[in-house]
Amino acid sequence: MMAIQSTLEMCHLAESGVYLILVTFGVGLLFGLIVLTSDYLDGWLRRRALGDIPFVDEGSNMSACLRWWSRKFDCDKEYAEAYKQYSKTGKPYATRLKNNDHGIVLPLNSTKEWRTLPHDQLSFLHALSEFADLYMHTNITDRTPLHAVHYCNNTKTLSRFNRLMVDATDRALPLIVGKDTESEWKRANAFHTILSLCSTVAMSVLLGPEFSMDTSLIQTIMMYNTAIMPSCAKRTSYPRILRPFVWRLSPLCRAVKSDLLKTKIKLIPEIKHRIDIARSKKWWLEEGPMSLLDGLIETAFEKGCLSRSSDRGDDDQQVALLAEEIIFYHFELSMPVVFFIIFAVYVIMNNKEYLTPLREEISEALKLSGGSFTLDTLNHAPKLASFVKETCRLYDISCSTVQVPTLSLVTSFRRVMKPIHLESINLSLKPGTIIMAPGRDVHLDPDYYDNPTTFNGYRFYDASRGTCTPHISTTSPTFLTFSHGISACPARVLATQITRTIFIMFLLKFDVELAHEEMPAYGFANGPAYLPNPSVMIRRFAALYELGGKITELFAKELISQSGLPWSSQEPLVILDNACGTGAVSSVLHHTIGNDKKANWHLTCGDKSENMLHYTRQKMLQEEWHNAEVKIVNAQDTRLPSAHFTHIFTAFAFNLFPDDKSAMKECVRILQPGGILAISTWKSTIWVCTLSAAITNLSGDLPAPSEKEIHGVYNVGWDEEASVRAKFEQAGFNDIKVRKVIKEYLVPVNQFVESCTILIPTIVNIFWTQDQRDQYESELPMAVHRYVEGKYGRDGMASMEAEAIIATGHKH
Repeated sequence: MMAIQSTLEMCHLAESGVYLILVTFGVGLLFGLIVLTSDYLDGWLRRRALGDIPFVDEGSNMSACLRWWSRKFDCDKEYAEAYKQYSKTGKPYATRLKNNDHGIVLPLNSTKEWRTLPHDQLSFLHALSEFADLYMHTNITDRTPLHAVHYCNNTKTLSRFNRLMVDATDRALPLIVGKDTESEWKRANAFHTILSLCSTVAMSVLLGPEFSMDTSLIQTIMMYNTAIMPSCAKRTSYPRILRPFVWRLSPLCRAVKSDLLKTKIKLIPEIKHRIDIARSKKWWLEEGPMSLLDGLIETAFEKGCLSRSSDRGDDDQQVALLAEEIIFYHFELSMPVVFFIIFAVYVIMNNKEYLTPLREEISEALKLSGGSFTLDTLNHAPKLASFVKETCRLYDISCSTVQVPTLSLVTSFRRVMKPIHLESINLSLKPGTIIMAPGRDVHLDPDYYDNPTTFNGYRFYDASRGTCTPHISTTSPTFLTFSHGISACPARVLATQITRTIFIMFLLKFDVELAHEEMPAYGFANGPAYLPNPSVMIRRFAALYELGGKITELFAKELISQSGLPWSSQEPLVILDNACGTGAVSSVLHHTIGNDKKANWHLTCGDKSENMLHYTRQKMLQEEWHNAEVKIVNAQDTRLPSAHFTHIFTAFAFNLFPDDKSAMKECVRILQPGGILAISTWKSTIWVCTLSAAITNLSGDLPAPSEKEIHGVYNVGWDEEASVRAKFEQAGFNDIKVRKVIKEYLVPVNQFVESCTILIPTIVNIFWTQDQRDQYESELPMAVHRYVEGKYGRDGMASMEAEAIIATGHKH
């Protein structure tokens, strides 16, 4: 009986288990059907609400994670066709947004009707709040930030902000990109490098210079900013019925909330401190806001959100809102600017012909603005403005400042707040509808731009007036990067200012090139968004060596003239630029010698340093040198054919060769009979004198070597005319000419300091003890900076003065 009873119990348990499994399966199936049905109905109803407007999407009513059998959607192709079929014929069409909802893309012929409607009828902030899911974790619909930007949009405040940007960029570049005295190519991820740089600069503008080095705060706010759109995509990819659970349980969404909370905890004490200062000082902003936070606080006072006199009991609420507004503006002033600069860097790597003109323009602009990088400096750089504006056009960065971290195929988006009827296209819009303009396709329309798919950095440059026309921040129905109309981005002036400042300061200090064998796609379409390729690796090289090349160029003209080459009737000319460095002599030759001589000449640029040769090779391609080659050459053992060259130029190298006698013998060997050797060597330089003076100011006990002592480290005798003549005579040259030449030109103080500090490793390693290096080496760059600023002023121009010996001789 017990066995039978046990068997029956087991059967009962088995039946119960089967029943439980079936019930669980049934409940799961029912839940799945409810989810699928509700998701389909939700999508169907939302599409139906837009009426008979044609849709341009993958053709599914389902959410992204359930869109299993939808057709393949080629974004670029589909939007381009929709633009031709609908927008160009004055018809609207609908498309899916990043948050899985739909918006209406309006044709340009309706622009005049809606671009001037006030924000209580068409709201950008409400559209952005929904588009990026920001309403889930922060309030951005308050208009205080916009009023604060208008409050700061004046020359005095923007000039102050510009100084903050320049100082922050100067401090951040060595930490993020590397020192500009490093002569090796280094790999870096373009996206992460520029993101870190822009985040640092944005923090300086928002809170003040002391916060640009708060790495903990910057890292936390960067993590929040970079997770906003991914968390939005994650949550909205699920059916609407499941989104509350995804928001609470998804690690990505939880991280967004956590990073936001951490950032607010860091910001709130400083905001309270600034409010206390504002309340205690009646004329606290008499000179204008020192940061955007100051502007926000003053705007909150003016609007009555905060009391000027005391806490009304709602300070905590208002402070929390101000913290969210600061975070929002960091998002605006860093993330979009990152994409401006990334695409500008991609473009400059593929279009090297713009590099030298942009550098030369900003160098001249610095002279006109007194040597300091001011707001006025940018006003004197129309080519730079045109270059950046063309980058924005071709790689359209849109949505206000741009206030979302994407490049958009559609832009100028707004949320309808009240019923609107557009007479021009006979379309009624209900509250809650999102409207947009076909930004990217307008920018690629040949009716508005000649050769629209070809980058033309001078497209907006008016050479006759010397201006960028229209201005870089000017909007129009055919330039929609910053939207258009009454709701055009109020921070577009500040955003373009930050973009140009960081981009050109980066180019002045570094050269960049692609670290891949060939250029990957600049970006890719993701729904209505066009994103920059985040995987592109770049190699950067210290552009300080270009400064050294410019100094060499000043003397290269004298060197070439004394050689007699420009007037030589000898053909063909066979020239060696020996120890060519950055190719300064060859560049001057290229611009000096007539085309008739260059047609038959052969130019060899040789150097032992592959890094230097890479630089010269880029210059050769950029300037299109004819019949030229760049190759590894050891000046002391060239392995070049004997009696081959008609001219050898060696600029500022004989004093540095480990064996200058062997180098001289090689020159004699490879020169043709009657061939000419032309060399230059340093006699005295202002940067050595400056460095010695700075060392003395740092500590009287430190060795501060003289110019003579530094020259003695290498090869003795190349800094005296009589000694140089003797060396030529000993080598067997005749018709020897030796003379002293002095050259100078003005450079901004920062560039002058950089040229002085390049010698620091040599001096401290040779003349200082280990204890002295440990104690003072890290302080020496700042000591140089203090000395130079004391002599020329912080915003002054320093005289880059040098004295060189130019010597030429003919081989027997």
